Amino acid sequence: PDALGVLSSPSATVEEHYLASRLARVLGSNNVDHRLRRTDFSDQEADPVFPGLGMSIAALGRADSILIVGSDIRREAPMLAHRIRQWASSGRGRSNCCSPSSRRRLPIAEIS
Repeated sequence: PDALGVLSSPSATVEEHYLASRLARVLGSNNVDHRLRRTDFSDQEADPVFPGLGMSIAALGRADSILIVGSDIRREAPMLAHRIRQWASSGRGRSNCCSPSSRRRLPIAEIS
């Protein structure tokens, strides 16, 4: 079992990661990972169990400004994009999106 490892794509859904882990367990292995391009694991104990914002989505709606860099937020996190769009449309803060694939579907405030 220790000779077997299962690698899944970092862009896979939670459900796909769950299925990969179940497959590994059925085959008798606990070696499952999604960090395909990482080479240094010396501080992996400090890594979060899953990526997060560091705040709730509701708290994001109370932010003064939001900067999105290198993300197609509508494709990668549609529910989050919806909340940000609501927030930006309400005029409660300023937002900017810096992404080559951005289609500017979110209201963008001018940065002064």
